[in-house]
Amino acid sequence: MTAHLSLHTLPASVDLMARENIEMTDNLENIIIEHLRAIRGDVGNVKADVSEIKMRLTSIDERLTLVEKGTANIHGDMALLQLRLDRQGDRIERIEKRLDLAPV
Repeated sequence: MTAHLSLHTLPASVDLMARENIEMTDNLENIIIEHLRAIRGDVGNVKADVSEIKMRLTSIDERLTLVEKGTANIHGDMALLQLRLDRQGDRIERIEKRLDLAPV
């Protein structure tokens, strides 16, 4: 375990240069700590943003699933209508033949 030196624990005989080096080291440590705190805050904001994006993406995915189901239902309905239309066409042809009507 390393002991942390500060200006208050140095003997008075330590020259000014050593005191300045310790002061610079303390300042550098403080700057690094400030940057790390800012980074931690930014990471927290990014986490919140990602969480919100995930929720919104889930919502969009659910809506898209509903649209796909609706589209499939429409296609099914169109197929049924086409079948009914074909049957009506067949009936009309039979009626025309019975009545000896020429198809238009």
